[in-house]
Amino acid sequence: MEPASQGGVAVHLAGRMTDLVFGFLRPATAALAASGVKQVIVLIDAPEYRHLLPQFDSAVQLVLSPDEGSAWRRWQRLAQVFRGATERDDLRAVHLHGFVPLLVCACAMSGRARREVPVYYSPHGSKALGALRVVTRPALWATRTAFLPSAERPIASVSAEASSLKSLLGQPVAVVETPVDAAFFALERREADTPLVVTSGRIESPRSAELVVQMAVLLGGEELRLSFDWIGPVDAVSAMRLKAAGVGVHAVTAIDERAQRLGPGWLYVAHGRSRGFPLHLAEAMAAGLPCVAIDSPMHRSLLRHGDTGMLCSDGEDMLRQVARLVDDRDLRGTMGRAARREAEQRFVQARFRDELLAAYDVERQLPA
Repeated sequence: MEPASQGGVAVHLAGRMTDLVFGFLRPATAALAASGVKQVIVLIDAPEYRHLLPQFDSAVQLVLSPDEGSAWRRWQRLAQVFRGATERDDLRAVHLHGFVPLLVCACAMSGRARREVPVYYSPHGSKALGALRVVTRPALWATRTAFLPSAERPIASVSAEASSLKSLLGQPVAVVETPVDAAFFALERREADTPLVVTSGRIESPRSAELVVQMAVLLGGEELRLSFDWIGPVDAVSAMRLKAAGVGVHAVTAIDERAQRLGPGWLYVAHGRSRGFPLHLAEAMAAGLPCVAIDSPMHRSLLRHGDTGMLCSDGEDMLRQVARLVDDRDLRGTMGRAARREAEQRFVQARFRDELLAAYDVERQLPA
């Protein structure tokens, strides 16, 4: 058992550090650290996401579990590491980021005396609210063998996810929308001389790149003279396909570089149906780009059709809306300004901090 430290410690269990988890966890731990909360993050040391780790606040301790062996072996090792991280007298809170961490927590804490600490749970786009919904409730029940049932405190990062979680748990769910970095709000845009469509995706979702390739082939002809840029990480195979279709690939990960790459864009396109908070779409809104997105619960949580963006029923509808915005400079300007105003109301760091600290009930649960 580790010795107690003044004020207590919050332990985050993240599993694999995907973009969806990182988008929420980095600003969340920074906000809590600024409020004097000591924190530990337990996660798998996955090579493809290792570049994200230095971006965490220096006051936050990272405890890495090896990414070796079978999937079962990796999760078993993670459970052991998590159990060690929570064997301390000053444990004040646990936050589980995703469905698998929920299962890992239940396994790790099995057989231990119940702890009277709050347990926060955030799905972050987990299939536990969709295809795996049937096993989520038993998994939540299993955590009650280690923590008091009244300690469950669900936190969603997008309203669509909160609705699903509320219907599953039958209790209120706090919504703390993932924030956008100030670099995107500060961006002074200047459109490229010729039409430029910008887009992005997550490295774990190669389907987005396939859709961009299809659109580039259909709209990249001489009539519209559209060019396309992909911003952010992409797997090697998808990068090759994008380049073959004439798409500019900018595999930048630094926040300032991502923001600058949005500057010359005429509009932003969100192709895929995001399972969690669509951070790249929110960043484009903050940058003042008119946005075109496939109509989905997550995109609908951010955009109002015809006002802050365009929601499209299918690929053909998306092609029509892209062509419409390319042809109408005034509409692009009006919609881009409306998107930025919406982002300024919802996705700034100050609002995120206030909502997160309220959801955590920091003054009572985690006094500094």
